[in-house]
Amino acid sequence: MNPLKQAYMEEAKELLDSLEQDFIALETNADDNELIHKVFRELHTVKGSGGMFGFERLSKFSHELETLYDLIRNGKLSLSQEIVSLSLKFVDFCQFLLNEPDENESVDLEQQLIESLHDLIPPVTDEPRKKSKPVENESISLKQKLYRIQFIPDKDIFVKGINVSIIYNNLSSLGRCFSFAHEENIPEINDINPEFCYTGWTFILTTSELINTIKDIFIFVEDSCKLTITEIFGSIAEIEDETMPLIGDILLSTGNITKEAIDQLVNKRKLFGSEAVEMGFTTEDKVASALFEQKTIANVKKEVSSTIATSSIRVQNEKLDFLTNTVSELVTLQARLTQFAEAQKQTELTSISEYLEKLTSSLRDTVMMIRMVPVEDGFTSMHRLVRDLSKELQKDVKLTITGGDTELDKTIIDTLKDPMLHLIRNCIDHGIEQPQERAALGKPEKGSITINAEHTGSHVIISVIDDGRGLDRDTIAKKAIDKSLVTTIENLSDAEIYQFIFLPGFSTAEITTNISGRGVGMDVVKKNIESVRGEVFIETERGKGTTIRMKLPITLAIIDGLLFTVGNELFVVNIASVSECLELTQEIMNSAGGKNILKLRDIIVPFIYLRDILNIQGNSPEHEQIIIINTHDYTIGFVVDTVEGKHQTVVKTTGRLFSNVKEVTGATILGDGRIALILDPNFLAQKASKIFMSSM
Repeated sequence: MNPLKQAYMEEAKELLDSLEQDFIALETNADDNELIHKVFRELHTVKGSGGMFGFERLSKFSHELETLYDLIRNGKLSLSQEIVSLSLKFVDFCQFLLNEPDENESVDLEQQLIESLHDLIPPVTDEPRKKSKPVENESISLKQKLYRIQFIPDKDIFVKGINVSIIYNNLSSLGRCFSFAHEENIPEINDINPEFCYTGWTFILTTSELINTIKDIFIFVEDSCKLTITEIFGSIAEIEDETMPLIGDILLSTGNITKEAIDQLVNKRKLFGSEAVEMGFTTEDKVASALFEQKTIANVKKEVSSTIATSSIRVQNEKLDFLTNTVSELVTLQARLTQFAEAQKQTELTSISEYLEKLTSSLRDTVMMIRMVPVEDGFTSMHRLVRDLSKELQKDVKLTITGGDTELDKTIIDTLKDPMLHLIRNCIDHGIEQPQERAALGKPEKGSITINAEHTGSHVIISVIDDGRGLDRDTIAKKAIDKSLVTTIENLSDAEIYQFIFLPGFSTAEITTNISGRGVGMDVVKKNIESVRGEVFIETERGKGTTIRMKLPITLAIIDGLLFTVGNELFVVNIASVSECLELTQEIMNSAGGKNILKLRDIIVPFIYLRDILNIQGNSPEHEQIIIINTHDYTIGFVVDTVEGKHQTVVKTTGRLFSNVKEVTGATILGDGRIALILDPNFLAQKASKIFMSSM
């Protein structure tokens, strides 16, 4: 595909995602003029660039919606719920056209949407039904020009029926407009005629438009004012510290001081403006206007510089993955060099190796940071989902996202999208009650769903919390027995019973719906979470609500691991799951009374031999060690041969060979070239716990 076309598709997708969120925001804040202007600009960009890259149909279709929002931003049409709903349908179809530009079977739907939009547009009238506020935060770019507009209306301009505020509104529609009111001609209050205008204005305008476009705004008042339009800078990029205009330069260019006066004031020690007023060369009002212009230019430059500093570029995932893999190989190579340097005992080589280690560590950390994105990037579509499902099910549900700036590896966030959709659907369909039912229970009629993200060590916990009816423990247990998953639940904890809902095909819904309840959702949630080395837990209270917590690693590429051996094999486990290591002494064996348990600070901890779980042959060494693993549900010890220590682990995939071995999540190459398998502590703890319980 043409790289430029691909770039447009990526940008258009981002714009359409942004539009979807903007429309949802407008549904509850229809008077947000800044947001309405933002919507118009986004639609204009989608339309304007689409035709350039072969998306003519998308361009024409989005133009229809742009026309509607042009009327809204100019106050000729009021935003309604009907318009917002139709706008969201337009966004859906625009996304379809972006992915399928040559598809012709949807022409009828396209025409139907356009006709629905045309029905909302009223006949053209001369008077707007609603005044539109000027936009104060139009974005500024380096390519825009900077103009000074001096507008001094005749005293009787009000008598002629001219509203000067419309001029400011029209200037604001061209870009960012800053204004200064000249008040020096305002008389004493007893002398004021309310029909007269005593004020003039200086406007500083940033815009991409030509000077003739600005002149057109004043075409109906040019005979009733003194008007001067001056291009201060041909582009904002020209503004530098050395080109920043001085007060004297501004006063001279506006005709408010003479060159001779400036020459007299140059060598004065006092402030230029104060001295010029004191000596009668100009007025306080004109100096204030010059200071306003100088400050505005400085602020414009500062804002653009800030925008440049925080700008970003798009990088394809494939390139980022290649960079990550290359850096991972570099880390492994550096570790080999360090081992070689230590073996050779060469001071200079050791020094080079240590410096290289610092560089590779810095490079590795930077690459990991590049892969990190805010979790809210994966949650933006949830607002639309909650809105649509709430309307469909006639429920009132509010979605709140907290901790959205918490960062995760983009690969993990992409994997989260399907699980999050399933969870939100289940919350609304099965969790949140109908408004009348909630009222009868003493709950607010508006249901609540909260998505919360927070850092905990080397993990991020993402929680989906609802205040609905909660899970029915007894119903789940009965279903598990009916399905022959268990014969009795007497020895099962609540947490273990709730885990049944993650089994394929398990559902307690009496009636399936098109939204959820077909037993194909929660197993997908668990499978996807575990595919990125995560865990999922349930906390629920009948009648109060349910919380689904997902514990996820911050990144998939590198982990801090604990390296150990069993037999002739090397293994690594995520050190975040390790609470401590200790030697398996004869004292521990004797105190256990023949059972594989140890007392650790008044807590009884079972332990199991890892060689038994992994079926590793060979004799155990005379001295063995225990690694204590802590997970959400289990604390258990694993007996290993030797613990070699902490190891920065570059995670590699194991391919088909270990695809069905759930104990193994990956592999890593050590500095000496040896390979170590990375174990899943959660699965091992669960498996070991079952083995231990069955032996009791």
